[in-house]
Amino acid sequence: MRRFLVKEVHPCIHASAHLCVRRNDHAPRGNPQCRRELSFIMQVLIIGSGFVGRCLAVRLASEGHDATLASRHRPAGLAPELAWLGLDAADRDAFAAVLHRLRPDAIVLVHGPSDISLCEYSPDEAMCSHAVIARNACRLAPHAYKLLVSTDNVFDGRQESYAEDAPPLPANAYGRAKLAAEQVLSQCSGDFLIARTSLVYGWEEADRGWINFFALALRRLAAGDILEVPDALWNTPIFVEDAAAIYTRCIEQSVMGILHVAGPQRISRLDWARLLADEYELDASLIRPIAADASRYFCRPRNSCLSSHHLPALLSAWPNVQCRSPAQAAVHMKPLLHGHLPINKE
Repeated sequence: MRRFLVKEVHPCIHASAHLCVRRNDHAPRGNPQCRRELSFIMQVLIIGSGFVGRCLAVRLASEGHDATLASRHRPAGLAPELAWLGLDAADRDAFAAVLHRLRPDAIVLVHGPSDISLCEYSPDEAMCSHAVIARNACRLAPHAYKLLVSTDNVFDGRQESYAEDAPPLPANAYGRAKLAAEQVLSQCSGDFLIARTSLVYGWEEADRGWINFFALALRRLAAGDILEVPDALWNTPIFVEDAAAIYTRCIEQSVMGILHVAGPQRISRLDWARLLADEYELDASLIRPIAADASRYFCRPRNSCLSSHHLPALLSAWPNVQCRSPAQAAVHMKPLLHGHLPINKE
């Protein structure tokens, strides 16, 4: 039996042909800034239980939805309040059994492999995982809304930034695998959103092989270790809490098409590291610029930067959803990290 959730939402907006936001034709007339909408409490299946997937599950739960994480292995340190089940989504029969049991309203594809450097050494595995799982989701759950968390690496980085209408041209194995998944969804008969997302960051525990740049930089600098940073890599990084809030609204309103989900500032990793050292009063002399080609970032595009024709209008229509700059996120996180880093209290 479905449950219902009464919530305040801004009216849906029309977008270009690249993006569609479903209107609620039965919403009452009145204040053009906010209407009351009767919506389902959604059952959301999140394929992938890594950093982004877990944060999205927390956000969905906070909005009253039922979210279930699914991955081949139970992640270390998974919060007990988060629902999780073991699933190899590339296994068609296993995926079908989970879909029959949960009957999700929406499926989020945010699974790995996501280590860009490791994908370069195992391109076939990356291609198989991303394309096959997307195909299984489309064929086995044709009526469920699908959100694919894609990547800025579908572009080669020769331009400073890329909007939704830029033609993709990936320069690495990870980008090619994600583009293959995008193409599968674009041929899907159901409702879907391709959410190309720039570097997602925030605090995370070191319980896997590689952590995001924000957490890595703070951990190394706080420990007094050298932090090697590529001197010519640019990103439009987005704070994980902001990305999760945007994905949640997209799921609730069935935003469809292609949307670039990125932070408001184009910043080099070197400048970002120095910003963090300054904000957290850490030793900036530990930051050592290196050539990207001589580091684990060897296969990254020079410019992994996204812009959006649509995101600013969506953000202006969505209450309690924001998109913070690296400096704003650093200030926000500072009081929350006193137990993790030797930060001076002011």
